[in-house]
Order: sequence, then structure tokens, then C-alpha cells
Amino acid sequence: MNLNYYYKFINFFEKQNLYNKETFDYFRSNSILFNYLDTDYHPFIGCYYTTKNKKVNKINLIVPYIDNDVTTLINIHEYTHAIILYQYMNKIFPEDITTEILPLLYERIYLEDNKDNKVLQEHISAINKRIVTSNNSEITKYKIALDIQNNLLEYYNNGHKNIKELHRRIKKLVKKQNCNL
Repeated sequence: MNLNYYYKFINFFEKQNLYNKETFDYFRSNSILFNYLDTDYHPFIGCYYTTKNKKVNKINLIVPYIDNDVTTLINIHEYTHAIILYQYMNKIFPEDITTEILPLLYERIYLEDNKDNKVLQEHISAINKRIVTSNNSEITKYKIALDIQNNLLEYYNNGHKNIKELHRRIKKLVKKQNCNL
């Protein structure tokens, strides 16, 4: 792990008012970390949770070590999922079509903060292209996230940075978008 990128990662979440040391310590202790160059692990990258009596009781992450902007971005995406899930510890998590919206938004915000980084731009462009051109129904959540991303980013840039405000805006945008799906 590269400490400079790790601090950049933590600072990103602090800037979003989403960093909580105890929560991040929980995520870290429930993570499997790997070298991103080992592509065998790529299909397993994600945020996973287990339930007991239909309630979230454990969150696990499989993420690469943070050692560059791409691995920082991947961790931002998965940690955003974990932060959202963590609010549902010992509660039922209402998974729906909106679950990818905030992780993709925070990826975009990270890209905006690092807009001169060509490798990061190419990485996000390649992922977004795969999303847009995919016919897989599992990708629908990602397509919805991309469809409303510019609108949501504008809302964010106009001072609505609180995650609860963003959730309310997401619900409105998705409801509006659903008419066209």
C-alpha cells in the first residue's frame, strides 16, 4: 500500500463528510486486500454482506491495495457501498435499482478532483463504455446511475453534498427516469 494514496483516499471521504474512523476500521478488518496486478481477483472485487433474519449482520470487502489512482477509485466505489450498507446494520437493507448511483457519483467526483490524470480518465471511460454497450440485465443499475449522473453531479456542485440530500434527489431523478425505461 502506498501511504500517499491511502491518505488521499481517506481525505476524499473526509471531504465528503463520510469518514468515520471506527466504521473504516470495521471495513478494514473485514476486507480481503490483493495486488491489483493479480487479475485473478478482479471478478471478486466488491462489497458483500450477510444477513441474519433478513437483517444485515456483516459487511465484507474484496478490494485491491491502494497504491495508485485507479485502485483508490475502486476502493472509493466499494467503500461507498459499505458506508451505505453500514447504516443498515441489524436492519433490513432495501436493495433496489439505485444501489450503484452514489458509488458511481463519488467515482465521478474523484475523477473531477483528478481531471488531469489520463490513466484514471481512460479507466472510467472504458468501464462506462462497457456499461452503456452491455445488454446484460444485471447492468441496468449501472445504466440508470450513468443516465442521471450529470444531473446529480450538478446538484452536488450546487452545494448539496450531504448524503441524505443526495438520496432524496436520487429518488426523484429515478422516479422521473423510470418513465423512460
